[in-house]
Amino acid sequence: MRVISLHRRKPEKRISQLTIEFYEELAEEFVTLITEGELDLLKRLDKRNAKEANDEERDFYEAHNNELSRDRRLKARWDRYVFGAPIECTDFCIGIIRALGKLFEQAGSIYGNKKIYIEATKRNKRGWVAESISQDNFLCAAI
Repeated sequence: MRVISLHRRKPEKRISQLTIEFYEELAEEFVTLITEGELDLLKRLDKRNAKEANDEERDFYEAHNNELSRDRRLKARWDRYVFGAPIECTDFCIGIIRALGKLFEQAGSIYGNKKIYIEATKRNKRGWVAESISQDNFLCAAI
């Protein structure tokens, strides 16, 4: 027996449209948080139809990272767009090594001064929050 569904899935909204709607909702509560140039960038994002972000889009993401984190789904879409697919593993140190390998691939050259900043995004009143003991040990050793 074959089951046929008559319900059509709505086409998923593009990241640019979701971001514009997000900032329109924020503008009702606060002052407008994006400039006309950034709004133009979001509109061009659809036309570009790229799989990964360019420098201008990465700059937008870095400038508005805190605001985007108010909407977890939108933030996750931007994270995937800017950084690519997440690196899945069960060991924190192995995950750091894989992430560093991916960074070296993107950097192109291994020569010259390079710095890596690791920021813990989960915080409480006492400071950053690590997900596991291996994260605690790694970050304490790095400091």
